[in-house]
Amino acid sequence: MSVKNEQVSKGAAKNAPSKAVKVPASDAVDDAATTKEVKSKEDLSDVVAFKSLTANKLSLRSKGLLSYQVGFVSEIDQLFIRLQANETGGYFSKEWVPIDEVAACLLVYSDSEANAKSKGGSFAAVILKPCFKSKSQNNAGFLAAVLKAEGFISQVADKANLLTFDKGLFDAWVISNKVLAKQETNELAVSVGEKS
Repeated sequence: MSVKNEQVSKGAAKNAPSKAVKVPASDAVDDAATTKEVKSKEDLSDVVAFKSLTANKLSLRSKGLLSYQVGFVSEIDQLFIRLQANETGGYFSKEWVPIDEVAACLLVYSDSEANAKSKGGSFAAVILKPCFKSKSQNNAGFLAAVLKAEGFISQVADKANLLTFDKGLFDAWVISNKVLAKQETNELAVSVGEKS
C-alpha cells in the first residue's frame, strides 16, 4: 500500500510535525539519468515520512521557505531526509537522502579537536553534493539549510557561506528522531490495522 505524497502548504507553521505518511521514493524534480546506486539495502519506497517542516534558506538575500520531510525505514533502522518544496525559484531533487550519507560528509568536519585542526573546522555546503544522485546545483545548499534548521550545523558568524558541524547535537538528533519515527510509524500501523 502506498499513500500519496504529503505536501506542506506555504502557510504551514515552521517546525510543526505532521503525521507519518508513506511516500514513494521516485518523486524527483530533476533526478534524470543518474547512475549512483543507493547505499541502503532496502528499496526507498519503504520510507515513511514522519515529520514535515520548513526551513529558511542560508542566504540572507534569499526569499521564501524550503519545505522538507524526515523519514524512516524501520527494517534497516535508518533515517532519511528530503527536500519537498521551494516557495521561490530554484530546481532541486526530491530524492530521499540517507542520514548516514549526510553524516559521512559532515564527520570530516566535525567539532572534534583533531578534525577542527586538520580541516579548519568549517566548510561550505558543497560538501553535501555526494549525498544526492541528482546533480541539481541547489541540492547541497538547500540540504544545508534544512540541517541548520534541524540544529546540528550552524553558520560561521563572520562568514555566511561557511558552516560548522556539531557531532554531539547530531547524535542526539538521530536518537530523538528514531524514537519519534518509531512512535509515529507504530501509530500509522495501528491506524491502518483499524481500517482493515
